[in-house]
Amino acid sequence: MDDALPALNAMIRSPFFEIFFPIESEINISSGWNLRSNLDINFHASTINWRGAAFSSSDVVNGSEMAILNTPNFSGGTTGSLINLHLSNLIIKANDYAIGINARNVTNLSIENVCVEKAQRQGINVSNCQNGYINQITLKDCSPLSDKGFTSSQLEDWGDGLIVWYGSTNVSIDNIRVESGNNSRGGRCGICIDGYAPSGKPDPRNISVNNAYVYGYDRPIHTELCGIVTVTNSVFEYNSGSDTHHFLQCAAVVWNVIETTTFINCTFRTDMRFMKNSGAKAKFIKCNMYKTSSTEPMFITGPEQTGIVKFDDCLLSQAGGEWAAWNCSLSFNDCTISSDSAGAVINFGSESIPKNITIINSSLLNTSISAPFAPGFTEIHLSNSRINGDVNCGPSARLFVVSCDISGTVTCNSVMRYNGQKPNKLIYTNNSDQQYNGMWLGTRKPLEGRPDGSGDWLRGDIIFNLDAVEATPFQWYCVTPGTPGRWSVSGELGYAS
Repeated sequence: MDDALPALNAMIRSPFFEIFFPIESEINISSGWNLRSNLDINFHASTINWRGAAFSSSDVVNGSEMAILNTPNFSGGTTGSLINLHLSNLIIKANDYAIGINARNVTNLSIENVCVEKAQRQGINVSNCQNGYINQITLKDCSPLSDKGFTSSQLEDWGDGLIVWYGSTNVSIDNIRVESGNNSRGGRCGICIDGYAPSGKPDPRNISVNNAYVYGYDRPIHTELCGIVTVTNSVFEYNSGSDTHHFLQCAAVVWNVIETTTFINCTFRTDMRFMKNSGAKAKFIKCNMYKTSSTEPMFITGPEQTGIVKFDDCLLSQAGGEWAAWNCSLSFNDCTISSDSAGAVINFGSESIPKNITIINSSLLNTSISAPFAPGFTEIHLSNSRINGDVNCGPSARLFVVSCDISGTVTCNSVMRYNGQKPNKLIYTNNSDQQYNGMWLGTRKPLEGRPDGSGDWLRGDIIFNLDAVEATPFQWYCVTPGTPGRWSVSGELGYAS
């Protein structure tokens, strides 16, 4: 049939008519098919072939309405929303049209066992939908063609394999494969969970992604301005050779989210950067990250100083280079952080708001920690960890160490509480608010009260000179409380015999 759309429209005019497609039918249409409420269509492995014009730069303004399977806009879902729309067992050959499936303003939506090929704006758009189930999906080359004249800023507004956004809540995405390996195309996100909502309605939240594989986009997974998102058992790959958009060039983006995006048992591979962490609330549990570039940083930052990224039981492996985790607090628990070459550095901090790093029960191989520009009250917490590298607190970061094996040089110019084995080399500030294994570090008895501002010295307080030489005192003991109190020299190094 040259154009099946008139017949399709006739089939759905009656709410009592059951639509049936013979197995593996070929359906040709050249205009979008507008769907309605209370449709449950099993296409029985049929193929819809788009026979209309391709999407081009002149169509950008109206692109959101250019869908092969379409739903009414209803002014953002404030009136007339659809209910009960179920589509299954379908192949859509979009032939470079804008959108494969436009699911907008639907309550109770399911899209199952569907493949969309070569849609330029989005493979599937889920907008302002509640209670959605998207399962067994293949999106192939659903990204804009590079020779159509789309600008980079235009592609930053769309160009996704799958997008779930604009007030969508309680949407589950299972068993999805999104690939755009053709370097004549350049897409924004493989899977995008974005924000915004109709007036008075909640922002997108309670979105889950399970068993996803995404490859070939500027960033395979992107969450922004949304509530809770949980991603499990998935693989996200960024490869600069298959991406022509070249905007962020990373494996993941968690950007200015409202609530935490959590990744569980996921793998990230990238030959550029790992993640954009600007305004992030992100948690990674039992995840593996592999970065093969030694010249690109691990993170991409931005002006927002509210990032919090946590790693639990993760492997982070990189070829080398810096992390550039600016404006972001980091925590690692039971993690392995490794670099193929010495000189990798987790550098972090912010312009004005203190950001902290916490490392517990973890191992750092060929990786140092540095806070060169961190403002006052920035804190570095290291506990029960092995660090094969240096720790440099910069001029202002505070250091707290418990039972760590640090083989490099530790440099602290601010508050320090160091408990455990001394590192290979410890550079510190004497006669200041610094302690080593409970002893204050200094070269003399005090002239004032305790350096931490807690008041009088107490009987039993000890000042210890870690770098004392022969014939000089190395320890003083407080015998009378006060400011500065009375002290006795309780240890002095003798000359070597």
